[in-house]
Amino acid sequence: MAVTDTGCSGAADDELRSWLAAIVESSTDAIIGATLDGVITSWNAGAAEMFGYTADEMIGRDVSVLFPPDQAGELAPILDRVRHGERIGHFDSRRVRKDGSVIDVSVAVSPVRDASGAVTGAANVTRDITERNRFAQAGTELRSRLAAIADELERRGGRDVRLHRRRDHRPEYLGADPAGASRGADTDP
Repeated sequence: MAVTDTGCSGAADDELRSWLAAIVESSTDAIIGATLDGVITSWNAGAAEMFGYTADEMIGRDVSVLFPPDQAGELAPILDRVRHGERIGHFDSRRVRKDGSVIDVSVAVSPVRDASGAVTGAANVTRDITERNRFAQAGTELRSRLAAIADELERRGGRDVRLHRRRDHRPEYLGADPAGASRGADTDP
């Protein structure tokens, strides 16, 4: 959302700015403003919740404190692209919380412009995707284990074994059974 000259009176303009500030403050995403040198100028409640630092602790500090050591080189190219007016769409990265734990995040960065259109800073929106990534990893591991079980059952039984979803949505194996009994007779092939 871009806010430029609204043509509103001073009071209406102040009301619009208050309304926009309330939106930013109520977001569960971390919304961080910074200078083009990476100095934090604004820090919303979502950022405080996500990273564990209060606004008083972070405003005036370099945003690089949130980068893990192995990603320290990520910041300069981001700020350079923003300095040239480029918006950076969501990309996955990692950040460090106050307690030292590292979280997976999705980050988008946009240039902040003054009334003349000159880029004066960066707006960073960060979402914690740690749990999403854990669930995705668990799903991948589960599929691998199920494939290994199917391979083992096929090896033991010498018959084709496939994972099939029953009408009640529970998975079951069709084909070879270690005990020699056929399963899945009550389902569609």
